[in-house]
Amino acid sequence: MTDQTTQEEQRKLAEHRKHQRFLVHWRAALVYKNDGTREVFQGRTYDISISGASLYSEHNIFVEGPITLLLAMQPLHPGQSETTVEIQCRMIYTVLSSHHHRFRIGLHFLHFKDDGKAKLQQALSKRSAAVPF
Repeated sequence: MTDQTTQEEQRKLAEHRKHQRFLVHWRAALVYKNDGTREVFQGRTYDISISGASLYSEHNIFVEGPITLLLAMQPLHPGQSETTVEIQCRMIYTVLSSHHHRFRIGLHFLHFKDDGKAKLQQALSKRSAAVPF
């Protein structure tokens, strides 16, 4: 695959997206129940929009049911505290990224707890979009 092919694929993907994506590398935790036991996996976001995110994890996981994302949004300025948002999600994919030596997980956001959506929108509005809209 050439760089030109990759750029063309990214352009086509951007055309199909409903929301702008932002490159942010925030700490994240995926939480779900597995046979009555609470499982927690740590990771970092790669990119995010108001409707979904991709993140990297050292674990190859895929959950068909609802999963909770705990997202620790880092502040833009030193001295400010990070904000944690809780989001109910659906996993779309899990693939091995040989370049990053981790698994990349795609998430679609279903429901935000409390005012989490407004907090995420505010945090993203202060950043530059990663992919042209």
